[in-house]
Amino acid sequence: IHCTDNTAIKIIVKPVIGTNAIGTQIFEAAESASPDFAGKPFFAQPFIEGIATEGEYSLFFMGGSFSHAIRKVPAKGDYRVQEEYGAQLELTEVDDKMIAEATTAIAAAPSAPEYARCDLIRYESKWCVMELELIEPSMYLRMHDDAPQRFAAALIKVAAD
Repeated sequence: IHCTDNTAIKIIVKPVIGTNAIGTQIFEAAESASPDFAGKPFFAQPFIEGIATEGEYSLFFMGGSFSHAIRKVPAKGDYRVQEEYGAQLELTEVDDKMIAEATTAIAAAPSAPEYARCDLIRYESKWCVMELELIEPSMYLRMHDDAPQRFAAALIKVAAD
């Protein structure tokens, strides 16, 4: 697959079930997929160049409300936003458009989660959902002073229902 200007398109291929970018690979779209994926469920995403420069934003929701957000920027020359690969993490402010995009993605879930992480990236001046983490997401509670209490309150609410 090539763009009309003859630039090759890169894709990210990820295992359907995974953590911390383990098994994630980047390919030129014309390349053959790695034998690592043979017979295993995987998904593919277009590689967005902004991930390497601006990074990815993770918005955290607990008890149905926005809690906090972080920005994850990969190490120079890498595309992975996990600390294990040298990425830098920082607590960040987000705007209403970002919260609205994440809220819309979470509302599409089959039922309202008590906690969620929505990863966003900027693409062509719009916010796009990269991933919606609803099952055991890394919540980066250490990044915001009030996040552990919010998370505990959400879990207490689930236990009480």
